[in-house]
Amino acid sequence: MKNQYKLSRLPYKEILQKYLNNSSSAQELELLMLYFQIDDQKELENLVFDEINKEVSVDQITEQEIISVKKVHQNLKQILSNDHLNKTAIVKRLWFKAIAAAVVLIVCFIGLRHYLNKADKESKFATHKTIPPGTRSATLTLSNGQRITLSDAINGKIAQDNGVEIIKDSEGKLIYKINDHNADSKGFNILSTQRGETYDVILPDGSKVFLNAESSIKYAANFNHKQKRTVELTGEAYFEVYKNIQKPFVLKSKTQEIEVLGTHFNVSAYNNEAVKTTLLEGSVKVSTAYTGTANKTAILKPGQLLFNHKNDFTIKQLTNPDDEIAWKLGYFAFDHKSIQEAMNEIARWYDVEIEYVGDFDDVEFGGTMLRASSIRKLLNKIELTGTVKFKVEGRRVMVIR
Repeated sequence: MKNQYKLSRLPYKEILQKYLNNSSSAQELELLMLYFQIDDQKELENLVFDEINKEVSVDQITEQEIISVKKVHQNLKQILSNDHLNKTAIVKRLWFKAIAAAVVLIVCFIGLRHYLNKADKESKFATHKTIPPGTRSATLTLSNGQRITLSDAINGKIAQDNGVEIIKDSEGKLIYKINDHNADSKGFNILSTQRGETYDVILPDGSKVFLNAESSIKYAANFNHKQKRTVELTGEAYFEVYKNIQKPFVLKSKTQEIEVLGTHFNVSAYNNEAVKTTLLEGSVKVSTAYTGTANKTAILKPGQLLFNHKNDFTIKQLTNPDDEIAWKLGYFAFDHKSIQEAMNEIARWYDVEIEYVGDFDDVEFGGTMLRASSIRKLLNKIELTGTVKFKVEGRRVMVIR
């Protein structure tokens, strides 16, 4: 039986510090909301008011932290009494989720602050060279072979290909805009990320694709004259497919093919790893027919994961489906993952090589970590479980047990 070693379920310190400094991103706010899935509005309201009315102990916290907590409390009271929240139940529910998360985390932060600071100091892990997290970048290869490094490209129109205008918008997103619906559709584009890179694109049909590190997608520059919208994937990506009954969307990876009309799903198809398909919304049909192996077919429902590896082709009902798209939301989710699975994700994001010293067959981890953290902070917190040690030499990480 494998041992499950728990990290902190939420990266409290990093998220709350950003929130108090008013520098948290939309992804980080969404991450907070994921852990407060309370649908009853009155229950949320009571939770918020109860927490606000509690006395907050200020022992052993800095003057600046006291000011920050009081400021947030004042802002929360104003938000709760604001009439504009009554406009729609949905808006109000989202606000209450965010507020509840913020208030509870304020209380948790005060208790955890000194423990985490002490733990950071006590950790024996150290690196002489800081290894930063990954960045937003990718390489676009056009049908004529031209390669464009998107992080270096200026915003605006960056290319024209097969009747399509390719634009990099102000947020860095890649967008395809069809100018000629009669243009030839034989040419293909390839969007690829290296280790430590991630990117997102809106395809010619309006479908959105979020590409994880060390991944690539190949697709037609436009889908004119195509009976199907076919995309080939290596690595991992999250898809929000634009619905078009006349032209089904087909995703091919190394051992399977997925056909959809319009849905949200994630596929992880890295070399030397199992192919995992997670459905968040809608319905998809997964088949192995095109690979030349014995045909296996499955139809997924929301919240299900299909595990496809060698002779294993099984469906699993997920408790927390969002953990499978944690990378898209800006964090690592290590629940019930082996140390090897966790380190594979870390290696791709921080662009490091992993070496193992010892036996890790019975080791699993649980918990979450922000992908924006430096590798030093991330490995420090894994070390706190007391099960492994790390040694970093250049871009090589040794995992020692």
